[in-house]
Amino acid sequence: RCEARRAGMAAAGADSYDALYARHAVLGAALSTLGARVERSVVRAGRELSVIECGDADAHTLLALFHGSMATWRQSSALLAAAKAAGMRVVAFDTLGCGESSRPRGGAAYASQELYEDAVRVVEQRRGAARQVVVVGHSFGCQVALATAAQLKPASAVLVCPDDLPGAAVSSARALFRWLPLFALRMLRSSLSNGFADAAIFNEGDKDGSLRKLCLAHNRRDDLRVCQGFYGHYKPITEAHAADAVAACGRILVVSGEEDKVIPPSSARALVSRLREMGADVLHESMEGVAHLPMIEQPEALQRAILDFVRKA
Repeated sequence: RCEARRAGMAAAGADSYDALYARHAVLGAALSTLGARVERSVVRAGRELSVIECGDADAHTLLALFHGSMATWRQSSALLAAAKAAGMRVVAFDTLGCGESSRPRGGAAYASQELYEDAVRVVEQRRGAARQVVVVGHSFGCQVALATAAQLKPASAVLVCPDDLPGAAVSSARALFRWLPLFALRMLRSSLSNGFADAAIFNEGDKDGSLRKLCLAHNRRDDLRVCQGFYGHYKPITEAHAADAVAACGRILVVSGEEDKVIPPSSARALVSRLREMGADVLHESMEGVAHLPMIEQPEALQRAILDFVRKA
């Protein structure tokens, strides 16, 4: 089994995480032109994160990006490059246990509240002279954006393919990671990875299968021990948190993919309604031909929607 695994890894060299990003027509170019400093930063004791920051230190606006669960800021490199070109200062990071950040033992390290606190520390430490902050979250990153809004007081917030409604019960899919032992998750890795790729990528928009390969390359890098810790200690934000976010935010843009099977568009519509009931000024944009990962499926369309919204807001 070990020999077969090594042979498989060697054969997959051309389809490695870094190689696939480099070959992506938009993301590869964005990564090569960002000119950003990526550093390992200890934000709190025992929590070392991979952080990227770029743009003018004296910029009026800081855009802070929060990626989804078990993902990386690299997925949104095209947005970061576009925001920098538009004159914004940009900060993003790999959440603890993800990408190039450290992966401490102990599931409690990945509790949602701990990850929210990390996000606040990263942004506040790099806020510089920026007079306003724009927070952008994807999937679980939307929870981070809302949970930190009361402290960061963003001028506007962008929620891309938002996951759970405030106060929602933990879904059965997340409960799977919470209750299954690690050895069982390892046995199911291939099925789980392929199932996620099927739901997260719109096949009609991925004729050559390159986006699916990139999605699966991400999943191969995931540490299932981290997944178990994250989902085992996951809690959606509360209604009170959401109300605080609405009070602290300016305008909010919600973006959803019409073909999303990870988090159906009906969930985004329900969130928009709930936020409006709380008094939020919310704009909803639904993207056609897109599933759960618009930042790699249609990166240019997504960045146009976000930057147009930020300019108007």
